Amino acid sequence: MAPFVVGVTLLLTAGVADGRAAPKEPRSPARLELVGIPPSHSPGDELNIALEVANRSQEVIEGFSLNVSVFERVDSRSTLHAVFDEPPAFEDSSFGKDYERRLPPGASTTVVLEETTEEISVLAESDDGGVYPVKIELFDSEHTSFLDDKPVTVPLIYYPSEPQTPLNLSLAMPLNNIPRQDPQGAFPAAAGARSPLEEAVAPAGWLTQTVRVLRRWTAAEPEPAAPTGPPRGTNRSGGRDTPVPPGGRGPGDRETSGRAPGAPGGIRLALAPLPRLVEELASMREGYRRVAGGATTQLSAGSAGAVGAEVLLRRLDSLLARPSVQPMVGPYSFASLPALEGSFGFPDGTAGQQQLTVGERVLDNVLQTEFEPEWVMAPEGRLDVTSLESLKLGNRGDMTLFAEDSLRSPANPSNAGCPEGSPSFACPVSTRTEGGATTGYVIDGGLEVRFEELARPGEDALDLQKLLAETATIWAELPGRSGRVVHVTAPATWRPEPALMEQLFESLATSPWLTTVTPSEGLDGAQPPAARALVERLPASEAQIEAIPALDLGSAHATIESLSAFGAPDSLVDRLRRNVLVSQSSLWWGEAGLLEQGAEYAGGAEDQANDEMRLVRVGAPERITLTSRTGRVKLEVFNDAAYPARVELVLFSAPLNLNERIVKTIPAGKQLPLTIETAAKTSGTFPLSVTVETSDGYAIPGRSTDVLITSTQLNRIALGLTVGALVFLVFFYLSRAIRRRRARPREDGAGAPAA
Repeated sequence: MAPFVVGVTLLLTAGVADGRAAPKEPRSPARLELVGIPPSHSPGDELNIALEVANRSQEVIEGFSLNVSVFERVDSRSTLHAVFDEPPAFEDSSFGKDYERRLPPGASTTVVLEETTEEISVLAESDDGGVYPVKIELFDSEHTSFLDDKPVTVPLIYYPSEPQTPLNLSLAMPLNNIPRQDPQGAFPAAAGARSPLEEAVAPAGWLTQTVRVLRRWTAAEPEPAAPTGPPRGTNRSGGRDTPVPPGGRGPGDRETSGRAPGAPGGIRLALAPLPRLVEELASMREGYRRVAGGATTQLSAGSAGAVGAEVLLRRLDSLLARPSVQPMVGPYSFASLPALEGSFGFPDGTAGQQQLTVGERVLDNVLQTEFEPEWVMAPEGRLDVTSLESLKLGNRGDMTLFAEDSLRSPANPSNAGCPEGSPSFACPVSTRTEGGATTGYVIDGGLEVRFEELARPGEDALDLQKLLAETATIWAELPGRSGRVVHVTAPATWRPEPALMEQLFESLATSPWLTTVTPSEGLDGAQPPAARALVERLPASEAQIEAIPALDLGSAHATIESLSAFGAPDSLVDRLRRNVLVSQSSLWWGEAGLLEQGAEYAGGAEDQANDEMRLVRVGAPERITLTSRTGRVKLEVFNDAAYPARVELVLFSAPLNLNERIVKTIPAGKQLPLTIETAAKTSGTFPLSVTVETSDGYAIPGRSTDVLITSTQLNRIALGLTVGALVFLVFFYLSRAIRRRRARPREDGAGAPAA
């Protein structure tokens, strides 16, 4: 059809004459949205581009028309990104379509472009495979004004012939969730509802459906797909004029159209289940407590949530055992490893090791799958020299995945790609620290953005096609080069709808320019790794900077280590340690409410540790009187804990010349009498301080007391001086009295008259 050109824009009113704000009108009377397109096209294929037209105005739309423009193949990723933002100015082929469909206000309809690639000159005459932008504009039936002033630009992928050297795509997926089990071990829920994890493991829950889709697309044999809601292409009012979901297939075909990995084009990937999530599932399957509206309900192992958790863990185990799935381990709570190096009150090198050690232990205890420490999935690929060396000290991190900003930029920007001459990094990378060499992949930032967009509410069909177009453009950079591997790690909490995930995996499995590989498989036959240097220290992200004041966890960590020295059972200490690790999770970052929730795990763990240690207390009289120079101070130490407690009693009093540390183990539920020999240096009343500490020197809060000591023993020197003075005075006055007696008779004789 001959192209037509229109140029009338729609004017929108912004208010009314009386100054009151008028209701906001849509910027255009209708909305045009892509709802389906096959992943790629070959010569002679129908376009099968499904579009929804929705009437957003208060008036009836009496027919509409489409103008379709097709442009030359894009030659770079930068050009592709520019096309996403702004369609090219000059089309190479175009045609128009008229539709006599009446749309009342709020109604919608779906139309399908059925023209073949042979009818579009730019495609029919092309010898190059790749991405050909298609711009679709919506006009009124008279072709005089836009019904939607924002055209839809679709990246159509066309191959005149089957690509002989496909691009290897390495995909890694973290299976993540914000922690749902509270610091006390219960699962909070809204009043009258189930907890979020109970919802997730229900038959229609996101976690159950995610594992189901993964099992289906990584199976050795095709598995039937369960219904996951209305197929894409259904309009929002529930009607459909033409039943064309993504790929141009009917709704019945969509559920069985996927090819399993046993056939060409199957899905192979790496999967990293969050250890904390696995631990919560294991806790739920044994029976659990639900807290809702201030009331606690104990649910048995036969309850729906417990059964759902058990079934999910079994299916996850079988999924991870498949040759098409590479198990990977990451930090226990999805903590950013560079952020742990000294940022949250921990000594450098200890927190990251603890995160990995606990994570491996949980996975080994709950799942049958063997997780090798060679491959580590660092959250978001953020690693630097400091954090990688910490991994190497724990014999981990021989292979991993790097974020783009983890690597130093080369002096010559043209050398940033891999292999040589490629704008994209499509080969392994090798880096070296003092701990040794590490091989892995650089996460493709452009593909990562496409995955993020795919999980957000919006135009799912268009977002998926953009992702595929990104990979097709990477392939087109060096179409004949073998051994190229491009890697993408799905975002931390990537959770698209099950139907969209099915559609994604089907598209990846059937795309002729792609072959999915696990990260380990991608290293076999790949281009030689490119030597790159890591940055010394990654700068803190904005979210991390906001999180640091709220998550100063050093005090909680130290208190729990003192609880271990106190003698608390390992099970209790480990649980509290893990609560501190939960607070370290980067899943809390970005929202104030979540930060507070994350900090409660460490704060609650510290409070519980102190409460546990306060079960040891000292009994003593308020006052003790010493009636001699030496004496005994009698105390009693009570242990109300259900296990023996190791403590140090620190006694100090300067007047008693007492500064003593007494180490004791008090049996569970018992009291221990103590008698301390002491000596007073002076008389009077003074305090004796008694403090209960752990063996590592932690003074247990609220367990310090003062006993008043009264000494009636006089100082020996003072007593001697007093007695000596008394003897002197007695002797002096006696001597004086005697002299006076002797002198009196003489005086009497001398003065008498003569006879």
